[in-house]
Amino acid sequence: MNSITNLNTISHETALTDVSPTCLNCQNCSIKDYCLTPESVGGQLSELKHSVKKRRIIHKGHLLFLAGQPRRNAYVIRKGSIKCYDLDPSGKERVGDFHLTGEVIGLEDLDTSTHHCFAVALEDSEICEIPLLPLQNLLLSRAALCRELLSLTTCRVRQQRHLTKLVSQSEATARVANFILGMAQRLRLRCPDQSRFRLSMARNDIASYLGIQMETVSRSIGNLQKQGLINVRSKQIELCKPEQLALKYAFH
Repeated sequence: MNSITNLNTISHETALTDVSPTCLNCQNCSIKDYCLTPESVGGQLSELKHSVKKRRIIHKGHLLFLAGQPRRNAYVIRKGSIKCYDLDPSGKERVGDFHLTGEVIGLEDLDTSTHHCFAVALEDSEICEIPLLPLQNLLLSRAALCRELLSLTTCRVRQQRHLTKLVSQSEATARVANFILGMAQRLRLRCPDQSRFRLSMARNDIASYLGIQMETVSRSIGNLQKQGLINVRSKQIELCKPEQLALKYAFH
């Protein structure tokens, strides 16, 4: 489903399904060990638990929010993954980021009143909704929590700067290799076997994110497989020789 179809056929209100409010105890949550950041466990997480007002289900292909929509909440992904994108002048999607289980959406632009991009579920997902106003008030009175969330957003900014350098200075195979290495790093707390994981995004989304053609993504993956560095079956990725992959292609 393309972005234009999403905008014309799916409303923000009907895309989300509320989960019972009795399920909102952060301390008993199955992802508390990697929600936001590992360091959030303990005192900082307990500060946030009273700010989570709703947990919602968002189905694959449905929008979480639209560009230009008023910003009222931050969202923690409890399960699944979300793609953020904008549209070029012709209406074509330009993928800006992927957000995974345990990561937060909506803290990047606290100084703006509206969302700057669209956010769509790459798979059936579940999100915890944190209203921004009480969160901002909490941050004013909790310096440690403020530092934690600032560190989180700064880390994402560094990752985006790294991507910018990668796109401008690396050839296609290196871009794809670094994307795979980066996803493995981000998924390390969520996957028991860090050498095997599933990518929820389609290859055309990866291509848009890396600034190359989808066919180039497929050729690059084939090249890495021929070298024996990775093994790919559909969206399942196996890092056969992660150290060699990083040594040959990692961009610093």
